[in-house]
Amino acid sequence: MKVGHNRAQVYLFLILSLGTGLRLYKLGSNSFWGDEAAFIFYKRGGLFDSLEFMRRHLLNKSWFDIKSYGYYLFTTFWSSFARGDFMLRLSSVIFGALSIILIYKVGKLFFDKKTGLIAAFILAVSPFHIYYSQEFRMYALMSLLTLASAYSLGRFMQSGKYKFLFGYLVSHVLNIYTHLITILVLFAQSIFFIFCRKKYRMIFKRWIIINLGIVFLIAPAILMVMLATTQSIYNRGNIEKVFSLAVSPFGEFGFIKLIPIYTLKNFCAGYNAPPLIGIFTSLLFIGLFIFALVRTKNRESLDFCLCCLCIPVLVMYLGQRFIYADRYLIPSSVFLYLVVSSGIANLKKPLTAVTLILISMFMIFSLNNYYKDYLPSRQEQRIAVHEKKANREAAAYVINNFREGDIVFHTHNHTTLPFEYYFNYYFKRNNGMAPAFNKEKIALTLEFVEEDEDPIAFETWSEFDSMLSRTTVPVAGHSRVWLVFSSREFKEACMPGSEERRKMEWMERRYIEKDVKHFKGINLYLFEKPKIIN
Repeated sequence: MKVGHNRAQVYLFLILSLGTGLRLYKLGSNSFWGDEAAFIFYKRGGLFDSLEFMRRHLLNKSWFDIKSYGYYLFTTFWSSFARGDFMLRLSSVIFGALSIILIYKVGKLFFDKKTGLIAAFILAVSPFHIYYSQEFRMYALMSLLTLASAYSLGRFMQSGKYKFLFGYLVSHVLNIYTHLITILVLFAQSIFFIFCRKKYRMIFKRWIIINLGIVFLIAPAILMVMLATTQSIYNRGNIEKVFSLAVSPFGEFGFIKLIPIYTLKNFCAGYNAPPLIGIFTSLLFIGLFIFALVRTKNRESLDFCLCCLCIPVLVMYLGQRFIYADRYLIPSSVFLYLVVSSGIANLKKPLTAVTLILISMFMIFSLNNYYKDYLPSRQEQRIAVHEKKANREAAAYVINNFREGDIVFHTHNHTTLPFEYYFNYYFKRNNGMAPAFNKEKIALTLEFVEEDEDPIAFETWSEFDSMLSRTTVPVAGHSRVWLVFSSREFKEACMPGSEERRKMEWMERRYIEKDVKHFKGINLYLFEKPKIIN
């Protein structure tokens, strides 16, 4: 069934409205977590101050998020006028909404209007993409730029015009500076075009030239990562620790063979899907995927999508310990949706409607769990994705009860940057509630350096930046101490014998517990020093 132009535009508008609404719903309800709050690491006064800090940071070859400097440049700009959790995250909503429009254009270009509309609908209601369209991180932008590169390459293959090659260059360069892992998208598209070089031999030289231009423009990013990696290995003396700074702890789990299954489930139904819904959705998508392989007539377009889907996943899976995380594969997920949409478009009309209804029902269940903050307990099903914590509410309580001379310690560095953000950016600027607090007062993590010694409180994030000294503060000597008891997973922190429990017990032996407040994912304790009676 062909879809008329006007009808297609109406459908796209409705799909875009639905997708945008789902991304805006409860956008600011959850607190920022550590990675979202990390933009303050680069936020130094005004925009030009931040740029100067980033310049010195680059010259110093620091490892900390060097793979995403382009995105941190964007966050520095965006946060100069956006205030609060909702407005900061709104940038990702915009990128997510634009991706819905662009996947329609890519689907229409490579297949037909019907496939484009179905792909736009799947992306609009995808819990996986909604999750990252509601985070102040680079992942929604990575999807948008990946689709832009695919669209530009497709138009170039059709017309051979340089303006589309320019779009191809710009989208890839911006994408790679947004996150270095997207170089796999460029690699996958290059593999495809090289295999098709005989058909496109008239324009193949132009493509070669533009790719040399891309390599030239991204060379500084690659060089800086190589230098930073070398320096970090030298400074830290442990290559495994160096890589673990940038990626999820894949090697700690014994489920290597199951990883692609969980990734497929997350692409199809998101992290938050109930187990049965995750299984049913995955089986449905697999069936449609296979049907598309059999029935899709445009084999070249199908091969292009398969390259962009399979090559990055395969490379990252082979990398295992060092780079595998589903969020890094978000550019590949859009090509899964395109192939599945081609399968749906090739069904007979009644079956197409039934299939879309089934997908809608499955997504409703998954999104219901997402908005309720449900996550599966097994971490291998959600690599590098952690439970939400009430950092904002806990920080607000401390601010309202903070006294001169108080200090805030954390049992884990997962809460340090959010606290610094809420103390010095969110509440100070939005509500005028708090004076400026330095890191030595509110963002210090307790750590046992030696087994039998007392813990040391240090500014965690300084170890990621060779420009900063390792700031330490003595624990003793403070009459009132706030302890933020948490970890990546709150249940793990509460387990007997955990590092967090040891730190808590150490505080209990030396201070008197005066107050405790329970928040989602955080226990907040106030300790006071015992009074000495003469």
